[in-house]
Amino acid sequence: MSVKSIRKGLHQLVGGDPNDAAICNFCGAHRSEVPRILEGSAGYICEGCVFAAAGDLAARDAREGRGAATTFHVVALALDYVDARTPHAGLEPVFDAALALVEGDPSRCRLLASRAFRLHHFARAAEALLRIDEPVRTVTDALGALAALVVVGDRPTIARVLAALDPIALSDLHRLQRDVHRGWAAYRLEASAGPTFTFDGASLGPIVERLRALDAPASLGQALEVAAAYERTRDRGAALQRIEEALGVEDKPSRRLLRGDILADVDPAAARASWEAALALAHPDSVWAARARARIAGARPRS
Repeated sequence: MSVKSIRKGLHQLVGGDPNDAAICNFCGAHRSEVPRILEGSAGYICEGCVFAAAGDLAARDAREGRGAATTFHVVALALDYVDARTPHAGLEPVFDAALALVEGDPSRCRLLASRAFRLHHFARAAEALLRIDEPVRTVTDALGALAALVVVGDRPTIARVLAALDPIALSDLHRLQRDVHRGWAAYRLEASAGPTFTFDGASLGPIVERLRALDAPASLGQALEVAAAYERTRDRGAALQRIEEALGVEDKPSRRLLRGDILADVDPAAARASWEAALALAHPDSVWAARARARIAGARPRS
């Protein structure tokens, strides 16, 4: 892939009003002074600075005898500045190009996965992490792939990753994280065809308390969410308490969606508000957005 084709792709992905106040954080150029300017979570970078950085990377890679790394880093840099709600269809050629350039390099795979997670493209995140050869794939890589695969619903690949983890002597935290992902897969994919996942929902209470003691907030939030899902049909009050605590850890569309499901039979207005909040948080192309739209469409009209 040439710099010219990458530039063309950036033009297609990134637009903007030339009259707004966007200024490149690196060179100070105004949007009206440059062909394109990319917006990220921390500010802006103009197209010229993107390719200046690419030139520096190219020089370094040439010194180190590497080729594809240069183009990969340009693509990864572009993904870093793409708006997080960009439609996935427009990103597919960029991910295809990046995946063709990872060459099994674990650091490139992890970098690409981090960009895919930021863009809520869980299928691509899992694909990037699973491009790492199994002998050098870390437990963290496998757990990251599991988190993405459960969202995607890829039951056979989930089974393969879990089977690869089972014989490994895991740390306490990693073991708990694996069990939470297994529980989430067993709950979410119960009705789908393929391998089954044995999981005792009653074990989630001890898992939650152990994660609380380990001071692992992200994992605790996930465990609370899974526990709420299992408890919603048995103890609505306990499930609501769990999901409220999970939302206190991190406000996520999946948690807003579940909160609405828990409330649907007792407080339809609050349930609808929770589903609308999930839709506002979710990427438009995500499974959470699709589910939120379906819940809202089927909900009782506002009074």
